[in-house]
Amino acid sequence: MNNTFSVIIPTHNRPEKILRAVKAVLNQTYGHWELIVIDDGSNPMPEAIYKIRDPRLRIIRQSVRHHKLIARNMGMKIAINSWICSGDDDDYHIPTYLEEFNNAINENLNDKIVRGIFVYQCGADFYKTIDGKQTKLRTLPPMKFHKDRRFEHLDDGLGLYPHFPSGRITMGMFIFHRDCLKTIGYFPHVWTAGDFALQADIPGYGMLSPQPPRFPKARCQVMGNPFGDDYWLFYKLTRHFQVGTIDKVLYIKECR
Repeated sequence: MNNTFSVIIPTHNRPEKILRAVKAVLNQTYGHWELIVIDDGSNPMPEAIYKIRDPRLRIIRQSVRHHKLIARNMGMKIAINSWICSGDDDDYHIPTYLEEFNNAINENLNDKIVRGIFVYQCGADFYKTIDGKQTKLRTLPPMKFHKDRRFEHLDDGLGLYPHFPSGRITMGMFIFHRDCLKTIGYFPHVWTAGDFALQADIPGYGMLSPQPPRFPKARCQVMGNPFGDDYWLFYKLTRHFQVGTIDKVLYIKECR
């Protein structure tokens, strides 16, 4: 079965990096996809991607910046394919990304025991450019969940947590069926990381009570860098849906 994918990438003022991200999707070994690039008020505009002639590429230009949360919402609302994949403009998918996820979905559909998986995850390699050279920092493996959706900690053997901690996921590590949005909804339309954390309804994030002596006033505990939209989305999905896993690195994350 040829499953269809909508890849959504917001971008702002990174013309070279978004071009690399777009080319990574164009070079996929699996061809049943659309790519939605949300140009979130870039100045200068990423002119090179406007010159690409591929009917599967859709570029949505916002004349002023609305920030990444609203850009992602727009992409998800106009997506026409069955499976939603996201990414960041400074990262990229490896060539077999969509092929591997398509195979995993089909294997699940053919399994008479395992049914109803609407979220899939993979691993990611983290890199950083140091002294002009791309240096690998670490590999982030897929997460392990129990049937009650509690997270099994992978690093220090401390056992089970009510939910996984921030920093264990990045946007390109998972895909989900578009029908999941009927259950989890869309990102809150907010402008600051603090407001996002307050509206997220995730235990451990939002306003904390005063903690003297270091924090004598109440403060807002945010979810990630800068917003934690990847964490929010995967958290919401895994509260409602079982997760299928591909134990392979399929996404490259570049750290600043």
